[in-house]
Amino acid sequence: MPGDQFSLDQKTFKKLSLLYILALSAIALSVVVSQILIHQHLDDQESDSTVLNIA
Repeated sequence: MPGDQFSLDQKTFKKLSLLYILALSAIALSVVVSQILIHQHLDDQESDSTVLNIA
């Protein structure tokens, strides 16, 4: 076998590594987006509570 070709195990490992990194990135992105949405929702509730306290 020439040195520039990968074995089947190496190709599988590279593919799984890429999929693992993509999965972790998707999880991290969803956590960040959910945190932003929760923060916006809490800000809305805070302004609502101010209105209710005044009323």
